[in-house]
Amino acid sequence: MLRKVKQIHSNLQGKYWKYWLPVLIIITGFLVCVYVAYKFFLSPARTLSKSLSRLGMMRTFSYLGQLKFKANTSNNSQQDDSLLEGLLSQEYTLGFTGSADFTNKNNKMLNGHLDIAVKQLPVLQADYAVVGKTIYLKIEQMADLGIIGLENFKDKWIQIDPQELNNIYGISVKSPNILSLSYEDELTLQKFIEINPPIVFVGRLHNEKIAGVESYQYKFKIDKTNLVRAYAEALSLSEFDDETKAARLESIKGNINKLDFGIGALWIGKKDFFIRKFQINVKTVANNKGDPIYEANLTLILNDINYPIKIFVPQDSTRLRDMLSGYINSQTPSEK
Repeated sequence: MLRKVKQIHSNLQGKYWKYWLPVLIIITGFLVCVYVAYKFFLSPARTLSKSLSRLGMMRTFSYLGQLKFKANTSNNSQQDDSLLEGLLSQEYTLGFTGSADFTNKNNKMLNGHLDIAVKQLPVLQADYAVVGKTIYLKIEQMADLGIIGLENFKDKWIQIDPQELNNIYGISVKSPNILSLSYEDELTLQKFIEINPPIVFVGRLHNEKIAGVESYQYKFKIDKTNLVRAYAEALSLSEFDDETKAARLESIKGNINKLDFGIGALWIGKKDFFIRKFQINVKTVANNKGDPIYEANLTLILNDINYPIKIFVPQDSTRLRDMLSGYINSQTPSEK
């Protein structure tokens, strides 16, 4: 009897194993594919790495964003300047929208519109364009600041040459850009950031469509150490002398240590791995000196990446230098 039972069991194993074997192979293969897909395609680190590697591939795009800024002066121990305190304590909102064409790295172009408001009350509305190093500005609406003759700057395109203003008036419109590197150096910096990412993912949310593009959504925090490392690497690739590099690095270390980065959110396109949306909140750390606590919240949306975009360049404009000279002359009493 025992021999017969064993024979039946053996027959059953042989009979059904030929069906179970393909099933097990399929299940195993599926699990391996899921792991590989997550590890190499869907994992946050891999997605971020791909996204960073594609930043340099963005030639044209449109953008939409908002920056909110506020200072909490209740911690301020110096209450002498009530006007300044009042100005700082207001909530400022900067909304901007436009298009960019970075096809020619030596002549990057962008244009758009910006709105500045204080407590939702409009302060400034203007169109702008940037062609290479030249800035164009057209003020459409501006709050009454009580400055005589300021209305002459409205409703006309003003051409601003930063270098000219700096040479003549000592006005610095553009800060030195330490990331103005050669293409080869940009690739070196990009690879460094991929290995030492300043972003650490802390969670994944449900996918969302950003401007019609299906996108992964991640929560992240800023790695201050790697942020400083990235800045140091950029400095090492720059043409500044060693003394300037050391001073700038020490300055950025101090400034970053004063910041408290909140949990941010990042949306990355599922198919093209371009960054589609970015949100972050930053505020200064409270100290025992009574300094105001500054807080800023940024939201940026990118769309129409690498689609044909036409940048508007003003053909009829007036140099700011000439307008300033005319304004100064108009406000200077003439001698009789």
